[in-house]
Amino acid sequence: RGGGGAPQPMAEVADDGGDEGAQAGGGAAPQAQKVGADIAETGVGGELGALFKGHSEFLASVGSLCVEDLIDPLEEIAHSDAQLSCSLWVIFFPIVWAALDKTNQVNVVKPMIALLSKQCHLQQAQQRPNVMQALLESISLSLPQPKVPSELIRFIGRTYQTWHVAIPMLESHVNLFPQDTRCFDALADLYRMLGEHDMIAGLWRKRCTAKETASGLALMQHGIFSKAQDVFSSSVMQVYGGNFPEAMKKAEICLWEDSWIQCAKQLNQWDQVAEFARQIDHNEMKLDSLWKLGEWQHLRENVFPVAQCEETPALKCVTARAALQAGSVEAGDQAVRQGVMFALHKWWALPPAGIQAHADLLFRFQQLVELQESARVLVEIGHASRNQNHPCTELKDILETWRLRLPNEWESLERWSEMVHWRSHMHNVVVNAFKDFHQINPPLHQLGFRDKAWSVNRLARIARKHGQPRVCVSVLNKMYGFTTMEVQEAFVKICEQAKAHIGPPLEHKQALNLLNTTNLEYFPTQHKAEIFRLRGEVLQGHGDLEGARQAFSTAVSIHKRLPKGWYSWARHCDYMATNAQVGGAAGETDWLGNAVAGYAQAAREGSAKQRAAVLRLVSLVALDACPEGQNKAATALAQYLDIIPAYVWLPWVPQLLVGLERSEAEAALCAKVLATLVASYPQACFYELRAFVLERRAGAASGGAEAQSSALRTAAECLEQLRSAQPSLCAELELLLGELGTRFLPRLEERLLSQLEAVLIKCHSCAAPSAGAVPPALGKALEATAEVLFSAEACARHAAFAARYKAPFEADFARAATFPGTLAALQGRLKRWRSTLRADVGARVPASLRLEEEAPALAAYRAREVDIPGQYLDPEGADVDVWRTQRLSHLSAAVGVVARQGAAHRRVGLVAQDGSVRRFKVETGAAAGARRGDERALQLLRAVNRLLRKEPECLRRRLALCLPVAVPLAAGVRLVEDVTDTVTLGEVYHLHCARYGRDADQPVTYFKEAVLAAGGGAAGAASGLEARKQAYSDIASKVISENLLNQFVYKTVINGTHLTIFKRHFTTQMALWSVLGAALHVGGRAPMRLEFSRKSGDIFHADFCAQLDATGGLCAPEAVPFRLTRNLQSFCTPFGVEGLLVASMAAGAKALVGDPRGQLREYLEIYFRDEVLNWDGKAAKQADWAPLDTAAVRTKAIALAAGVVGSLERCAPSAEAGEGGGAPPVHAGVSELVRAATHPDNIVRSLPTWLPWV
Repeated sequence: RGGGGAPQPMAEVADDGGDEGAQAGGGAAPQAQKVGADIAETGVGGELGALFKGHSEFLASVGSLCVEDLIDPLEEIAHSDAQLSCSLWVIFFPIVWAALDKTNQVNVVKPMIALLSKQCHLQQAQQRPNVMQALLESISLSLPQPKVPSELIRFIGRTYQTWHVAIPMLESHVNLFPQDTRCFDALADLYRMLGEHDMIAGLWRKRCTAKETASGLALMQHGIFSKAQDVFSSSVMQVYGGNFPEAMKKAEICLWEDSWIQCAKQLNQWDQVAEFARQIDHNEMKLDSLWKLGEWQHLRENVFPVAQCEETPALKCVTARAALQAGSVEAGDQAVRQGVMFALHKWWALPPAGIQAHADLLFRFQQLVELQESARVLVEIGHASRNQNHPCTELKDILETWRLRLPNEWESLERWSEMVHWRSHMHNVVVNAFKDFHQINPPLHQLGFRDKAWSVNRLARIARKHGQPRVCVSVLNKMYGFTTMEVQEAFVKICEQAKAHIGPPLEHKQALNLLNTTNLEYFPTQHKAEIFRLRGEVLQGHGDLEGARQAFSTAVSIHKRLPKGWYSWARHCDYMATNAQVGGAAGETDWLGNAVAGYAQAAREGSAKQRAAVLRLVSLVALDACPEGQNKAATALAQYLDIIPAYVWLPWVPQLLVGLERSEAEAALCAKVLATLVASYPQACFYELRAFVLERRAGAASGGAEAQSSALRTAAECLEQLRSAQPSLCAELELLLGELGTRFLPRLEERLLSQLEAVLIKCHSCAAPSAGAVPPALGKALEATAEVLFSAEACARHAAFAARYKAPFEADFARAATFPGTLAALQGRLKRWRSTLRADVGARVPASLRLEEEAPALAAYRAREVDIPGQYLDPEGADVDVWRTQRLSHLSAAVGVVARQGAAHRRVGLVAQDGSVRRFKVETGAAAGARRGDERALQLLRAVNRLLRKEPECLRRRLALCLPVAVPLAAGVRLVEDVTDTVTLGEVYHLHCARYGRDADQPVTYFKEAVLAAGGGAAGAASGLEARKQAYSDIASKVISENLLNQFVYKTVINGTHLTIFKRHFTTQMALWSVLGAALHVGGRAPMRLEFSRKSGDIFHADFCAQLDATGGLCAPEAVPFRLTRNLQSFCTPFGVEGLLVASMAAGAKALVGDPRGQLREYLEIYFRDEVLNWDGKAAKQADWAPLDTAAVRTKAIALAAGVVGSLERCAPSAEAGEGGGAPPVHAGVSELVRAATHPDNIVRSLPTWLPWV
């Protein structure tokens, strides 16, 4: 009876609860009726009464709703919208899973695996979305995550288009269970199918037991396939010889064999691939290799009948080729159609967005299209054989199309080889078909010869560009197969052979024998000159300088309009002048004059590549160290200015303006060039010229040097010349720039907030304890703030601001009696002020302002001749057409407010005449010298981008810096291009703290106090390391998560596929900025300076410029070479760091230092020349400082550039590395930097404001 009576009270409670629920759910209806009765009693009628009555009826209807009324329509919508159903399941399943206890979770896992394994789901494999996508994604978001077999995850990932849900799950499993080989193999298989070779290398680097594995994979990552093949071949032979331990994993040995095969394919060694396939009886490999060797009969008779391979587009391509080779057009077309269907199915199974896997399949589509065209070629040949007068128009069009339809130059040699091998076969068919047409139709007779030679030469050129000179020579010697060749193609073949012998490995004797034995009678003058030029290059590399001089002289004498000849001659004379200067020999001036003349002729006659000769001209003029105000290079160049196109000087306007303050000869040269630019491209130099004049006038008012006064006069004359020639244009520009520089300043509340935040950061950075006295420097900073913002003049102009803030500010910070006695009290007041000001700014300054209120003149502004700024920055572009540049129409009506890096800016939109909008921040307040330093750094980084575009490995990874346009307006004011979706890592950190209700300054204070309490001294000192590590560990484990950035980006992007693409791009961007920052010793990489786009992952490091110490050398302000903290490591994933990040850093370094012309060194010398001059100008303000002379400036600039180049050379991969013995690993330099950047002992030595835990 006790058991039976227990439910009664529960029933009563349930009934009571039900009544309460009914009252809660339906209480609004009586309340609405009461409101209606009250309205009737008051006698309110008319429209107002009707309004109240309608509102009361609405309350009654809404108040009667219950949960069922919400669920029912939601169910109907979910049944009609599959995407909504999927989203609801993904949201609700993790919530329900977390509500289960551990026993129920364990009991559910086995049925869940059985559900995922059901074959019936295959019926939905082609649907988007499908059930398996919802199930797997919901499981991946569940905590704790159910343990699903790795093989099942891999199958679901590749079958149901859940690639980028399955991969993160397997990555987490591999990190948690590193000994689980099945999970490792599943992850590597998904990476392979998506073409993520860098990630595979990073994955194996974590697992491999033999160092040869890491070395060979690293060599393959950088296209050094011959060395990698040697490494894998040697390793396999040692395994078979018993030299490796028996515990060696079978998977690793299989990886060596597969990698050796891949290297052989990349090296065009199809005979070795076919032999290996015969030995192991691998039919798929036979199908891939035998047709390239022309063994068609063996392929049809012995391979096709027994091959049991998966039906793939590649297999259908081989089937179609075999059919077409046998002359069966119908069978070939049928195989092509089947291949297209397989390719379409495979495309549909790939992720909705991606890069490498889609590129591989697009290449297969291209091959299928070419096979269709090959069938039409056979049909055309059949028509021509029956009718010799047949024009074969379609055949000619197809062969011409094949010349235009090519893979990208940076794509793998395997793709190029497959394409050229089949085209060569078709060219042979054309040659054999028309071999008797030499008298009837000679152009048709030569058609196959010409196109085959062109294709073979093209493949050889690509092999040479990829750093495979032996493959280049082999292709040229073996693939053509005929004794006759057109003169043009024969010349190209000779040049490619010579260039292949010139490059590594050095085979100068073979190149010289080839060029000396070439019969020049058949070649035109230009070709003869090029052959002599190549002969000069070989002789100079061999050390025969006199022979090289004669060869170069002959080249430019034979053909005076040969740009490469002039450039090579100039380089030779430059080399001789440098040797004469170092050795103190006579003739330096003559050699230098010849070099300048040669560079000028190259810039005049050359293509975009030869116009880079202007870089060397600028370097020669800028670094000339002649005494007594002379400049030999400038004097020599002044004679050739008239023949150099004006547009090649466009990117060098900042250096030309600096040159106005140098020697008399250099100043005269720069003035002449500026006058030419002002006349030809007024808008390209107006901004820089105007800012230079305004800055120098401000300096002249305080007393400037005579050189500066002369430069000011010259620049003012050029500016006046521009205004006289273009009065209407200058009027428009002056109005625009004047309004931008004065109307878009931050309000005083924002400036005060920025100043106090800067003081608070200094409080966190100083070594004084919180209970100690306030350092005098902080008091002076507050006094300076009061002098600027609360002066009598400022108070008179901004009475409301002064009335609100002046008295409280003076009471808290300006009076000695009430000034805080301790640093902690000062920090408390600063935080209180910060909170108050943030609230005031948020209330008074909206996120978007109206242009008509901020600048009425600009709201009515309509441009006619003004261009969008920043369109004249590429020195290697074609001739600039001022009529094709993007013209400004008007300004956007909305003005954005940007609060970033402790400062407030306004963002304006410049609307072009085509409707596009480019947005710029109006930056104010910083010193003019700092702004110009940033602009010089941007100029250097643009040069870095141009060098990256020349390296195949960089192009394959799409490595490029995202750089904004910076336009100076006046002293301390400039426009900087900005993107609306930009966010900083510091903002992500503050959002994370605000989300969990934490004080963002609390970890900083805790870290600092813990270090000081342990006697650690200054925040950057090496003592107290254990206290630093303990404080860092406490913050990392208890306060700040390592998934902070992961969580932010996950909520920003659309789905897992876009998240993966975002991570990949973010990692490559991190790699470039990291290797450059380490080489240039760039410090201050606080989270607020790391900006990235929430849409694309583009990264930009603000204030990225080199800093010189007291001796004029590069200073190392931080213990780590670059920022790679725990959150960044977690976001990039361990395999991304080991594979993609390290490889991208090494590839970027290789591109920068691998240029044979040494352009990076010249860019760096010019950059550091200006930096040293700026540093010397600041130091000259000291009483005991003697300004540097020209020779000292040159010496320092060259030494600094050499140091940076040396750092990058240590990071670049070497072909000699990784070969065993005493050779260093391939990624030795980069790996050392990564270890230093991630080592806890180095990270904890950073300042607290660096936020090492973020």
